[in-house]
This record gives sequence, C-alpha cells and structure tokens, in this order.
Amino acid sequence: MPHPWQLIKNSRVGGHRPIEEFHNDLIQALTEFEHYEGEGFALQSTVYETLGLLSGEQVVNLDDFFSSPYPFMQSHGEYLCGLMSTPTSADDGISEFTSLFILASKKQLLTVILDPPTTYAGPFGQRLINRRDRHMLSTCDDVATTLLMIVRDNVTSLNFALRELSLDTEHIENVIKLFGSDEKHDNFDSLNRIGDHLVRMRIEIDSLETIVQATATLVHRLSTEETSLIDGKQMFDRQHKITAEMLELQALQTVSIRNRLHEKVDALSTKCDSLRDKFFVEATHRIGAVAALLLVPTFIVGLYGQNFDFPEKQWAGGYMFSWILISVSTVLLFSFFKRKKWL
Repeated sequence: MPHPWQLIKNSRVGGHRPIEEFHNDLIQALTEFEHYEGEGFALQSTVYETLGLLSGEQVVNLDDFFSSPYPFMQSHGEYLCGLMSTPTSADDGISEFTSLFILASKKQLLTVILDPPTTYAGPFGQRLINRRDRHMLSTCDDVATTLLMIVRDNVTSLNFALRELSLDTEHIENVIKLFGSDEKHDNFDSLNRIGDHLVRMRIEIDSLETIVQATATLVHRLSTEETSLIDGKQMFDRQHKITAEMLELQALQTVSIRNRLHEKVDALSTKCDSLRDKFFVEATHRIGAVAALLLVPTFIVGLYGQNFDFPEKQWAGGYMFSWILISVSTVLLFSFFKRKKWL
C-alpha cells in the first residue's frame, strides 16, 4: 500500500475556492495528519500561521506566496516543513508563482497547492496532481522517495520556465540583428514593442532570482542531511542522499542558466535602447535636412522678394538666374545630405 498523501488546492476550475471552505479542508487535513502520527504528536503553531489559519497577525501573508515566495525546507522535530514555488507563466511579465506547502513525516505526506488568483493548476501544480494520481496506484511506502520526486518536479518546472524564456530571448536577439539590414522594414514602433517585451522578461527573470537560489539551498540541505528527524532517525538514507546530490547539481545549473539569461536580457535591452537612440538621431537628421532643403530656396525667394532694386532684376536672364540658383543649391544640399545618409 502507498503511504498516505493528502493533497489540497486553494483553486478549482473557474476560480478560487471560497476561503472558508479552503481553510476548513486545511484544518481537517492538519488534524488528520496529527492523529495519524499518534498520541503526543502536535504541529507547531507556525504551521497554522504560515497557512493563514490563526486569527490575529500572521507570520506570512498568504498573498505573498503568489508574488514573492521563499522556498525552504527545515525540520520541525518529528516532521519536515517546507515550501517550493515555480512561476505560473514565464511570458506575461507578471511575478506570480504557484507554491507548494509541504508537511512530511516518515509515515505520511501533506501537500497544499497555492495558486495565485489568476491561475488554476499551473505547470508545477498540474505535474504534482499527476504524480499523486500515479502514487495512489503504486505500492511506494517511502515518503522520502516521494518527497524527492516532488523536489525533482519543482526543479524541472523551473527549468521549463527558464527554457521558455531562453527561447524567447534567442528569438528577440535574431529580430534585433535584422534591424539595419533591411531599412524598409525598420520602424520605431517595432523597437518599442521589443523593448516592452524585454521589460516583461526582465521582471520574470528578476523574480526568479530568489526562487532558484533558495531552491538550490533547499536541495543542498537535503543532500547533506541537514534536514532530519529527532532521536537520530534520518529522513533520508544513503540512496536518497545520492538522488538529492544529483538534484542539487540540476538546481545549481538552474541558477547558472537564470544568471546567464539575466545578463543576456540586459545586453539586449542595451542594444534595443541604442537602436532607438539611433532612430531618434536619424529622425532628427531627416528633419534638419528637409528643413535645410526648404530654407535655402525660401531665403533666395525672400531675398529677391524685398522691395528694393537688385542688379539681377535688370538682367535679361535674371528670372532664369534665380531658378538656376535655387535648383543648384537644392541639388547640392540634397547630394550632401544623401551622402551623409541623412535622407
């Protein structure tokens, strides 16, 4: 028989569950967790506070799980308490995460999926639901193994999010490289849209900094047995530790990928800003060149339009001379500006 695994969600298809209903299910699940452990076992009040189940000032606001969660895993004596998170989407420019609250003893597991208001069953949450369905059909009675699989799902979800951002970054890089190669298709609006998209990507990447770093620390604690139970009873044996060490390498790689993405997006943002500045300069040059082309003929017409006698007015070819002067000066200015690529 598989070990007991309770799974609770704060959302459902169509939106979030009523808060009273969600809290009642949480309290019942926590009560069953304590009862299954046996007489004398009790969860610390911080568990209830973290989940927003006690009246008065809360240690952690539940809404913070959605915008700025902090993954952790620590021993509370006879059980482990932890939190893991992954972004709900990596392309909307909104810092929102699906978080998973975890209680684990050597005998049972309780997980609580906390989706933000805009999400139902994000990638990480859905992956967890699928894993629990498979678990209920298995014979796995090892809580530590299941817990490590959940950690693996979390790291995998983070890698998928970073891969999505990486592909998006490569696409933007290729688009930016095309600017200047085909001036007919270059336009300032396109650069503005690219710049806005890079801003959204930067929000996503920056929001992942704490998540990936804390997740790597969490896995490190598991791999070094810093997380254990009381009375010398370890949660993880040698085989579990080997698995955790491999997960730690993946988590550290995730940190490295996130840092490289941050640098790349910064470089692309600088390039985009440079191209927009170039557009501004070129636009200013065009305006100045057109103004100069109009200024010289206007000056000549204004000069000869004054109410004075000019020698040229007495010439038989004076009219033609003024036209030649206007045409030649305009052609010379146009050639000059064309050579400087202002037109």
